[in-house]
Amino acid sequence: MYTYNKVFQREDAYKHFRFTPRTTWIAMCGFVFVPGAIYYVASQTHLQWNWSGKRKDQALTTQS
Repeated sequence: MYTYNKVFQREDAYKHFRFTPRTTWIAMCGFVFVPGAIYYVASQTHLQWNWSGKRKDQALTTQS
């Protein structure tokens, strides 16, 4: 009976979930900090490269 409960214990994990300081930190990293970092990098490099119609000897960076 012990092995049966151990196998299906993970399926019931959502029933016993609590927001502890550890789970709050993990949720903040996964849902706020990571997308925020991706947005920051994307906004800093937006329109920095121009790939359309470039040849080997032409630069990809746009003139600013």
